[in-house]
Amino acid sequence: MLNSLGRPEDTLRVLEEAQDAGLPVDGDLAPLRYETLHLLDRPDEAWAFIRPMLATQTEQRLNVLAEIGISLYARGRVGAAQAVFEQLRSFAPDAARFTNNLGFILIGEGELTEAEQCFLQALEMPDSAEWRPLLLTNLGYLYLLQGNYTRADECLREVASLATKEWEAILRVAYWQDGQVIPDYTPHPTRSLPVPVAANANRVTLALAQGQIEDAEALARQMVQEDPDTPWGYEMLGWVLRATGEFDEARQAWEQALERAEDPEEQEALACWLEALSD
Repeated sequence: MLNSLGRPEDTLRVLEEAQDAGLPVDGDLAPLRYETLHLLDRPDEAWAFIRPMLATQTEQRLNVLAEIGISLYARGRVGAAQAVFEQLRSFAPDAARFTNNLGFILIGEGELTEAEQCFLQALEMPDSAEWRPLLLTNLGYLYLLQGNYTRADECLREVASLATKEWEAILRVAYWQDGQVIPDYTPHPTRSLPVPVAANANRVTLALAQGQIEDAEALARQMVQEDPDTPWGYEMLGWVLRATGEFDEARQAWEQALERAEDPEEQEALACWLEALSD
């Protein structure tokens, strides 16, 4: 509760009192101390504290620490989340998920070259097959931003043959606006997307960037048809219609998306896009 209120100093004090009272330092409170030290911008101390405990129950403990990193990211503590995944990557350099998460964070920080290296390295790791759809979706988005449309197309097309709709993750979608690819509307998104939906949304943007308007519209309408109760297809259709100057139709598509959007980030973005259409 104290951490959620932004009072990590008080959290640490309570944890130290608990330790003085005899609660084991490597018990259930250990992950909370690790998180709290990161919230206090003391990552080296956090790692020195938790590292010896990873000798036992290693996989279980790594999963807990990874959840802490994700939670920090979702709460807007991006620097702390990055530090967590850098530590996990240093401990488990062959675990694709930690390298993927680090790369995802780096994209939001504008470190595209470093992010690309993370994804490419993860694709060569022993457990890469499990994470390949996620890695390729992230790479496709990154290549879109870089203007490397050939590589983006290769990555995003492969995802369609690998991923299922049941697999959701925090992913980014690029958009085509005023003759250029623009990044996701928030650099640090927290909403989840089905992996193939994110890949297809980025493919719509890719088609627009390559001047393939008919292909972009066909894919966007296919997204609407396949998932008529979600906002994503309507969002991308709106961008296609905006690109072709059909602003009334674009507004209708985004209004349809707004009716279906449940995530606050999604709602905020759609409201901004609709407002911009009115200017």
